[in-house]
Amino acid sequence: MALASAAVAPSAQQWKSDVFLGFSGEDTRSNFASHLHRELCRKEIITFKNDRELQKGVPIPHQLPKAIHDSRILVSYFSKNYADSKRCLNELIQVFECKKAGRQTVLPIFYDVSPRDVRKQAGKFGEPFTEYEKLFKDNIKRVRRWRIASTEVANLSGRYLNGRDESEFIQDIVEHILGQLRRSSQSIAKDFVGMECRLRIIYDYLDLGQLIKVRIIGICGMGGIGKTTIASVVYKELYCHF
Repeated sequence: MALASAAVAPSAQQWKSDVFLGFSGEDTRSNFASHLHRELCRKEIITFKNDRELQKGVPIPHQLPKAIHDSRILVSYFSKNYADSKRCLNELIQVFECKKAGRQTVLPIFYDVSPRDVRKQAGKFGEPFTEYEKLFKDNIKRVRRWRIASTEVANLSGRYLNGRDESEFIQDIVEHILGQLRRSSQSIAKDFVGMECRLRIIYDYLDLGQLIKVRIIGICGMGGIGKTTIASVVYKELYCHF
């Protein structure tokens, strides 16, 4: 089967990670955050987990912006103790800045804390902000940026535990992320001239309605016409289904 060339549009984005899992509070780090990370990896979702993937001995401020910039979906999980960590809040500012740039999807997760408390910096979640305003009275802009980032990210559509079974909650999050990745992958074809019609040909050969059958598809043609590009786009569109 021979297919014509697919030219790459200059706007095409090469992501290094499907999901960036932000730094979490002490009340979620060793349980919920780890369980979510494990389930994402089990689903073959390429996941960057802040406290695991950063290189030892290299300053975090040098690595974190690139890791966030190179991830398609940015996950921030809020908990009652989240704001106790200045590291969490500094990272949240960077996530918020990426959201403003409009390149990525940001998914807030509310674990044992209400979205309202995060938006308003109220209740247990909001207590550290009062202390920060005293501690950083000579640099109050820093605290204001933390407040703004908390409010704006909490205003986004996310996932709220709200007394649900934690394992079901994690499954819900993973399914939501898979759905986001599928929608994102559908837009990949638009970054390549003529790709959508070529994908339709591939899918006809794959016969995706008969997934119990094993199919091997060969893409033949002279060098430089886009065979590898086509195969890469097919992979990015379909890998989340398996």
